[in-house]
Amino acid sequence: MRLRAAEIAERLAAMPEQVASMLLPAGKRDGSYWTAGDVSGSDGKSLRVYLTGPKAGRWRDYASDEHGDLLDLWAATRRQDMAEAMRDAAEWLGVRVTEFREPSRQYNRPQKRIEPLSDAHRQWLNGRGLTDEVIDRLRIGSQGDAVAFPSYIGDELAAVKYRTLDKRMWSEKDCEPVLFGWQAIPERARSVAIVEGECFPGDAQILTEDGWVRFSNYRSGKVAQWSDGEIEFVHPVARVQKQFSGQLVRYQSKGFVSETTPNHKLISLDGQGRPYAHTAIEGPNAKGHKIPRCGIADGCGIPLSDAQIRLCIAISADAAIDQRKNALAANSQRPVAAEQRYARFGFKKQRKIDRLRSVLTECSLHASDSSLKNGYQSICLSIPDWVPGRLFPWKWVSLATSRQRELILSELAHWDGNAVPNRNQTEYSSKHLENAEWVQAMAHLSGRVSTVIPRQNEIGEWFKVSILHGKMDTSWQPLKGAQKRVAYRGKVYCVQVPAGAIMVRQEGVVTVSGNCDAAAMQVYGMPTLSVPNGGGAKQAVWIEREYDRLNRFDRIYLAMDQDEPGQVAAKEIMDRLGAERCLLVELPMKDANECLKAGVRKEAMRAFFRHATAIDPDELKRPSDYSRELHEQFFGRSDDETGLTLPFPSLSDSLRLRQGEVVLLAGENGSGKSQMAGHITLEALRGDVRACVASMEFKAPRYLKRMVRQAGAQHDPSEAYLDAIISAWDDRLWVFSVRGTAKRDRMLEVFRYARQRYGIRFFVIDNLAKCGIAEDDYNGQKEFVDQLTDFASETESTVLLVHHMRKGGQGKEGVKGSGGITDMVDTVLIIWRNRAKEDKLRTLQAEDEPDEEAIKELQLKPDGAISCVKQRNYEGTGDGEPRKVFWFDRSSYQFLSGPSSRPFRYVDWSAIEQRGAA
Repeated sequence: MRLRAAEIAERLAAMPEQVASMLLPAGKRDGSYWTAGDVSGSDGKSLRVYLTGPKAGRWRDYASDEHGDLLDLWAATRRQDMAEAMRDAAEWLGVRVTEFREPSRQYNRPQKRIEPLSDAHRQWLNGRGLTDEVIDRLRIGSQGDAVAFPSYIGDELAAVKYRTLDKRMWSEKDCEPVLFGWQAIPERARSVAIVEGECFPGDAQILTEDGWVRFSNYRSGKVAQWSDGEIEFVHPVARVQKQFSGQLVRYQSKGFVSETTPNHKLISLDGQGRPYAHTAIEGPNAKGHKIPRCGIADGCGIPLSDAQIRLCIAISADAAIDQRKNALAANSQRPVAAEQRYARFGFKKQRKIDRLRSVLTECSLHASDSSLKNGYQSICLSIPDWVPGRLFPWKWVSLATSRQRELILSELAHWDGNAVPNRNQTEYSSKHLENAEWVQAMAHLSGRVSTVIPRQNEIGEWFKVSILHGKMDTSWQPLKGAQKRVAYRGKVYCVQVPAGAIMVRQEGVVTVSGNCDAAAMQVYGMPTLSVPNGGGAKQAVWIEREYDRLNRFDRIYLAMDQDEPGQVAAKEIMDRLGAERCLLVELPMKDANECLKAGVRKEAMRAFFRHATAIDPDELKRPSDYSRELHEQFFGRSDDETGLTLPFPSLSDSLRLRQGEVVLLAGENGSGKSQMAGHITLEALRGDVRACVASMEFKAPRYLKRMVRQAGAQHDPSEAYLDAIISAWDDRLWVFSVRGTAKRDRMLEVFRYARQRYGIRFFVIDNLAKCGIAEDDYNGQKEFVDQLTDFASETESTVLLVHHMRKGGQGKEGVKGSGGITDMVDTVLIIWRNRAKEDKLRTLQAEDEPDEEAIKELQLKPDGAISCVKQRNYEGTGDGEPRKVFWFDRSSYQFLSGPSSRPFRYVDWSAIEQRGAA
């Protein structure tokens, strides 16, 4: 078991006299009390332990006014902190405390030494309402011109946030995401407040590894983080989405556009080029200050030589690309027709002819090279696999080294570009907007400001990218008096990254934010911790690290910011730390710091905590909570339908595996149930949903081997690619490693822990027959599925349960075992394998002279189908339940939508794979 403090105290209270006599052996019974002089066990009667009645298991020392439950008494009499007391008491109770492996990720420790707090910094903190007592208790110090806010694990420094008096804020990179304020929490405290640290409301577009993405469309993946002029791609620690009704603040000039919520943080550079933060409504500290618009990124490298990159640029710019048939041998003596890309160049300009010839020679590529009667030189070649084609790959934007970026920007000028005379400027032109935006992003990550300009004449439309070399910022001076207010009602979006600044496209605006609410709340006398990453965090990574340390608290007060991201964060924390011990505090202002600066008194703040409430249980709803579903019922499926998808795009709009539900995946032996479960799991990971797989039929390495083939879309990945897949999965996929008949209670215990600690929302059980229930134990099967439906509903998770069909059985009635299984689950999927096709194909291929046309015709027939024979969306509507035929690729173990479909690569790490192959 894994007991919290309140649960241990409750068990001790069931035997109060036995516990009291053991902790205070020199004491004695006096009526309905056990009495002693104090917690050290001296003679006297001022300390009373209640043995009977409603207060049984409570104690109070009427001389010192110390009081609490028997766990508090255990800690006090044995001079232990709460964590030590919990361990010892659990052992004394004979409770086996489950030990779970700590998260394995390694973090950096802060490198800079924190100095004693300077007088100027102490005066600034005092001016914000923080007392010297709180400042010293939190061990706030100085580091150069910045105030240092340290976070500790025990006595070890784990992370530090810095802020200068002119509002520049940053954190040391790659430190552990832990709560700020542990150093000020009393050792035996049983309640704590958790508050927000920082928040990023915003809009527009964000730069990702897949290109510029609208915030409303962004779901997951790495984004470009900006830190004092340096750029790297990182996973955000939170995605923010909230409703806003009011006036946005807009700035606009020739070189800058920004439209944000009023308190959205912008970045400016002072006269010495140092970044600092300010809100949009405040504006910069001085009109002569600058707005940073770009930075320098230095990736791990595009896995191509300089000559190969040059050829890719040349083909994108000037080649006519078509598909041609070539005869190739593929693991047989019989030639087969295969399509290959072919590039045709036609030049009159000698400089381009000479440059292309030189590049081809460096790449050791053969090409036909002939003069035509019209004066053109024709150069043609088969395009190598490493050439992307017409459009540049967005992965290059994150992969390129700083040297490769310079090479690319220089090479573009030789093909689809030109230098502007008498100016430190180049231009690039393309008919493809995606290429123009790609070049703009590459420029901004190379320290250059650039602009995409649409162009049109009698010939057609194209896009020009203007790149200014040597220009990295824009002055606030032209924006003097340009602040405007724009009425707005709707959603606003942003993300949070470790460095607190991101690259967005409102012509290159960078934003940063931060605050120190934990210190403010400490002034009010409340033991308080501050989250490291702000509100709106559905991926609250700090919970993984702090899960055990928070186990000691019976009451957790959530005093998050009074905005939608703060409330969303509060709901997520409640779900994972336990709604029964979490209470929501409604502050009169945005956060504790604002309350402190506004003069809210300690007595008033304590009243807000006394009136803290729980979030309404999910079962208690208003009609407006069902607005989307009601619109869907009357007017068709909503575009906002959420849930996991199957690996068939055509089914995405008609079938989702939703949170809070159990999905049964059934099929006969050998029908491909496990492969399909693995493929669905990859779709969940692709959607940035963490997953846990329990395979009792196969050992974990064998099960994962099949999933690796599916993820890489190939049978035998290189070692480097295998390592890349393992790395990509390490914080997204977990395995419940049990082979044979798993104990069901233990499985659900581990699942619940995984949901709470790691935020896992997708669980696969493969299969029901291996869960320790006899085939004819229908009541046992029903009971277990009932437990699964309760678990899915309570944790808002999706559970995929794999199960067998009776031989020859069809539909829901063909599922093995109790009929209650299909009655209780929310969705039933049945997979069917086209064995008749396989048998006939084997017969044809075994003939002395195989009929190739008959084989080809047979291969066009599907290898199987998956049918949804139950989901609540379709019951009583008259709609046909979804069914999808598929083709099975035996090399990748993937299920494909058509006979000519190609497997999808779920972990796109082609750069590492090519290096490994080389």
